Amino acid sequence: MLLAFLGFIDSLGRQRQWLAGLCLSVLALKPGLLFAPVLLLLYYRQWKALLVGGFALVGPLVMMMAVYSPSLWRDYVTALHFAVAQQGSNNLWNTATCSFTGLTYGLGPMRWPAIVLLDLCAVGIWLPIARRRDPLEAACTAPLLGLLISPHALAYDLTISLAALPVLARRPPHLLAPLVVAGLVLPPALVALRMGWLGAVWLFTCLALVAFVPATDAAGPVALRP
Repeated sequence: MLLAFLGFIDSLGRQRQWLAGLCLSVLALKPGLLFAPVLLLLYYRQWKALLVGGFALVGPLVMMMAVYSPSLWRDYVTALHFAVAQQGSNNLWNTATCSFTGLTYGLGPMRWPAIVLLDLCAVGIWLPIARRRDPLEAACTAPLLGLLISPHALAYDLTISLAALPVLARRPPHLLAPLVVAGLVLPPALVALRMGWLGAVWLFTCLALVAFVPATDAAGPVALRP
């Protein structure tokens, strides 16, 4: 997934929409992470990338239905509901997650309003990056947003956030080396310590850093504009 995100980011920077679309189809392996890349493509009107991603995804889906049966998706949804129910009753999973959906499990009837509010806050932090920053920075920080709002993001998924390190390194002070160490060490540490909430704090802090702290270099923006 990290390689797919890196390919997606590099493709957008090089104006290769067809390749960005192919990388988007690979990201569909973890559907919860698709929201941010799709939102980014819609904002910058990268219609070719969306079409290529859609066609690249439809092909394998049709082949799977032909090989197995049309009931494949009904069985998949049934299994997914069962997995979610199991995760909801599994305290180990809830303490190891870094997404708002898992972290709010103990709030009872206030859980879904809290999820919606937190997700909107995360999107609200990320949208200024898309509007005011280098478009490539918005692409690099898409994994951060995707992890926060994903319904299935465990602490080890934080390795995907390594895609944002080049952007974070442009902020003062230059923290690339410490952030690389954090990106590699933090996920297994949080799983072991059952402190996934700290991962969510880290992701949210990184988003805010990119959104509100100007870059220290004079690199010009990529020619990708809505």
